[in-house]
Amino acid sequence: MLLMMVMEVAPGFLGALFCGSGGCELAFSAQSLSYGKAGQKLSGLPLEAITVATAKAGMIWSTITISTCNQTIALNGVVNSRASHFIGVLRSAIGQAMLDAITRHEPELQQVAAGMFSLLSGPRYLSHRDIESWKSRIADTNHELLARILPIFGNTLLPREKLSVKTRACIDLLVDAMSGTQDQIKRRNEGFVTAEIVRCKEFFDGVEKTPLTKEQRIASVVFEDRNLLVAAAGSGKTSTIVGKIGYALLTKQYAPKDFLVLAFNSDAAAELDERINATLSAQLPEGVRINAKTFHALGLEVMAAAEGKRPSVANSAEGRGPADTVFVVRLVRQCIRSDAAFAADWVVFRTVCFKPARNPAEFKSLGDWKEFVRATGDYRDGKRGFLTIQGEIVKSQGELAIANWLYVHGVEYEYERPYEHDTADQHHRQYRPDFYFPAIRTYLEHYALDKDGHPPVAFGAKYLESMQWKAQLHAEKATALIITTFSDFVSGKLFAKLEKELKARGQRFSPRPIDVVLKRLNKLQKANFSSFLRTALKHAKSNEVNEETLLSRANSSPEPFRAQVFGRILWKLMVAYEAQLRQNGEIDFEDMIIQAARDVATNRYRHDFKLILVDECQDMSQARATLIKALLNQVPDCKLFAVGDDWQSIYRFAGSDIDVFTRFANHFGVTATNYLTQTFRSNQGITDVAAAFVQKNPSQMRKRVRASDPTSAGAVIVRRYTMREEMADVCKGSLEEIAKVVPPGKQASVFLLARYKFQRPEALDEWKTQFSVLDITFKTAHSSKGLEADYVIVLGLHTGSYAFPSEINDDPLLRLVMPQAESFQNAEERRLFYVAMTRARHGVYLLGSRHTSSAFLKELVNDNTIRSKVSDEQNPAETTVSGKGKALTLIETCPECRQGTLCKRSGKFGEFFGCSNYPSCKYTRDVKKHF
Repeated sequence: MLLMMVMEVAPGFLGALFCGSGGCELAFSAQSLSYGKAGQKLSGLPLEAITVATAKAGMIWSTITISTCNQTIALNGVVNSRASHFIGVLRSAIGQAMLDAITRHEPELQQVAAGMFSLLSGPRYLSHRDIESWKSRIADTNHELLARILPIFGNTLLPREKLSVKTRACIDLLVDAMSGTQDQIKRRNEGFVTAEIVRCKEFFDGVEKTPLTKEQRIASVVFEDRNLLVAAAGSGKTSTIVGKIGYALLTKQYAPKDFLVLAFNSDAAAELDERINATLSAQLPEGVRINAKTFHALGLEVMAAAEGKRPSVANSAEGRGPADTVFVVRLVRQCIRSDAAFAADWVVFRTVCFKPARNPAEFKSLGDWKEFVRATGDYRDGKRGFLTIQGEIVKSQGELAIANWLYVHGVEYEYERPYEHDTADQHHRQYRPDFYFPAIRTYLEHYALDKDGHPPVAFGAKYLESMQWKAQLHAEKATALIITTFSDFVSGKLFAKLEKELKARGQRFSPRPIDVVLKRLNKLQKANFSSFLRTALKHAKSNEVNEETLLSRANSSPEPFRAQVFGRILWKLMVAYEAQLRQNGEIDFEDMIIQAARDVATNRYRHDFKLILVDECQDMSQARATLIKALLNQVPDCKLFAVGDDWQSIYRFAGSDIDVFTRFANHFGVTATNYLTQTFRSNQGITDVAAAFVQKNPSQMRKRVRASDPTSAGAVIVRRYTMREEMADVCKGSLEEIAKVVPPGKQASVFLLARYKFQRPEALDEWKTQFSVLDITFKTAHSSKGLEADYVIVLGLHTGSYAFPSEINDDPLLRLVMPQAESFQNAEERRLFYVAMTRARHGVYLLGSRHTSSAFLKELVNDNTIRSKVSDEQNPAETTVSGKGKALTLIETCPECRQGTLCKRSGKFGEFFGCSNYPSCKYTRDVKKHF
């Protein structure tokens, strides 16, 4: 029989007096500890709940501290020797109480653990759901037991050595399984994968033409609830898909009917279907196939089954190529004819906010601003800037918007007409205000000021001084002056302000007919904006964006005016498009996915799939992700295996959202992520350059790619031209170089890749005949995805119209219709450039302009993380760069203006290097002087 009171302790008289704890005491029995005022009823704590029991000694008295998980008791003023003795006895009592609690329940604990030991010894990978299902089962009958015992086992006061080995093992396993870390389960799975790879060596060695790599085998054996395989370009992802299905059949975890294999287009689905069934024919029963299909084929099947009939698909549904452009153009024309407000917004968008406006405050120097103008603007009559509808070259995007707005409204103006009073002197040229309105004899100056009236720091103090001088001059000469700012422009206040100011001064407005304006615009704006509109429509529908969300996002945009105008345009196009589909009784590809997901979610369609495999998962749209989640939710035991490479996500125009891939676990749940980092296509030189380039975007997943071909030297070479007309000659020269290294009796394949279809060289057919040892094919960078060649020549790496990177395809307006739009500049274009480079096995030629190089080319050849410099005898201002032997060409930036590049020229004293910005920059250097 246990005694009710084993031991008690309280402060002595002096301890209570000096430590302020008079009248308090601690006492414990074999089962509980009590605390409170002496002579009163004490509150008790179970001994097994105590986690801390200490006595901190002072000069004379100690402080005793007792803690549980949610309470702490402190008793001061206890004589040191008594406090130490009390705590020693108490800790022994606590340990014994915990041992007693565990011993009483040993049979139940061992029975509960037996279920987990059974799982651990099973013949398959343990998934998160396996563990959670087990936890759910034991929680129903053993919740109170585990809630009491498991915390005890983690208590440092428990003398574990006094428990039996079997009991310790059981409780250790239970604690691990019930915790978030689950280290034992992870170690078990790792050991299982290692052993399984050895056990199935014969299968993995022979399932494909070449034995699967260790990475491929691991990905084949791991069967978490959600599995993501991040596969580098040319790393054998299809072989891994085949290997995983084959392993699943071999181990009899799945039957052929259990698989749903999805690809993103019909060609890929057909190729995957053939590969799976041909390779695994020996494992499949006679007459049984595993069918790979597209998401849209699945969507049609679901809708047909749910609704009892196959829906009609609109001709415009595919959204690709010329037919797509025609469809969008017709839709826009329809809205212009039927909706005056839409027509007005369309003209405003096309004339004053067609391209995103860069805030001048973002530039670090005036030179950076000039470089931006050079890269994105136009060139005419020896001037660089932005071309207006009326034909002038203006200096800023704000001035361009003003000039075009004035043109649309029929307001006569003169750009940079000399001021009516002479201001020129020995040090200054004649003052030319930005705009002059002859009908009302009024000037307009447009300044790069923010909402607080501050100019960009990069523009320097002279900019502000110039503003003040102009204001003072107009005041002295009594000439009328209107002032507008960049802040007015991006906020949308500019045009209302301008109209008010002009009308107040008597200016007449004679708006031009919309068809006249648009006809003029179509000659100037060459970029295919209809493809961007189609991309926005796809994302808006796929993500089920409504009008309220669209306009709300527009209001919070960095360029609210531009975003609001576009938001109104896009919504009306969406409404018109949906009305057209309803009128024709048709659906589009987005409907196939969206409605199929609803049919699955509402159980109008039921499925029996147990393993869903998705190829090219980086191209997943939000709607496709929703459909996959609906399928998984309907059958909780169904697993997902997705394969892809975020570095190759290049189909945003078709609705893909890279966020689904890069935040895969957020979308689908607990995920095992594996990697294929060995490429069998590109050599190490190409691989290193391409990988370093694409990973400049910090949002891309990090990986170090190893090439089976270690060759590095001469892998990537830059060739340049002065005029774009010379690109064909440079391309031909590159083909000649390649032809010289083709072994006798062999033929090398060459891809000529460009950003746009129209950039196909006119001499292509002639080259095919001339270079018989070369198999030459022209493709766009997009259409080359999934293909490979011995050599790749990338064309057209210059700035301006039809540049690579394309400006319009990465327009920030897409953030209005995407839940997680990318903020990194040219993110998708960067990945497209990576795709272009990694089609090559042996070498890449990059053909770019000598003086107006593509931003990508400049970055690639001048970045210290990619290249090192080696002198080039033909032109010391051009140097070969070789990060680990990678042959590139460095374009030396002018050391004076830091914007132009050095080019070789001839003068009366011989050859020299001069800046490409001449006559703006007059820097020269003798050719004999190197770096």
